[in-house]
Amino acid sequence: MVSKKTGSHSATVIGRGVRLEAARLTGEEQIRIDGEYTGDVDSSVLVIGESGCVTGDIRARTVEVFGRVVGNICGGDVVHIKASAHVEGSIETRSLITEKGSWFNGNCQMAHTQVEEIPLLETGAADNFDNRVERFISTISG
Repeated sequence: MVSKKTGSHSATVIGRGVRLEAARLTGEEQIRIDGEYTGDVDSSVLVIGESGCVTGDIRARTVEVFGRVVGNICGGDVVHIKASAHVEGSIETRSLITEKGSWFNGNCQMAHTQVEEIPLLETGAADNFDNRVERFISTISG
């Protein structure tokens, strides 16, 4: 495991060919796994490289998977499953991106955000359309 300073951010890297088993790996900055890790991960940003494999549960604001995950992922903001990725487990996130060619076997639950119901436009109600669209956009953008 190596800690690298990149600009003003540091990243912890578990390199290719490294096998690590632990109860929990935590970090406030980015963690990148290019080797094999068994255990839970808690980080602000987690990147699993193409040669990386995580067996355990993941909690992070942002998760990018190029490699393999066997376990549940709780990605607060976004989970991005790249074309080379293989994910087996449940995912809970606000935004899920899966690229063509990726493999995902599990359930996904999108974070609950209440959106005001916008009634369908009635004939002759085109003058209210702009107001309704603006109101809809403001409710989904938070």
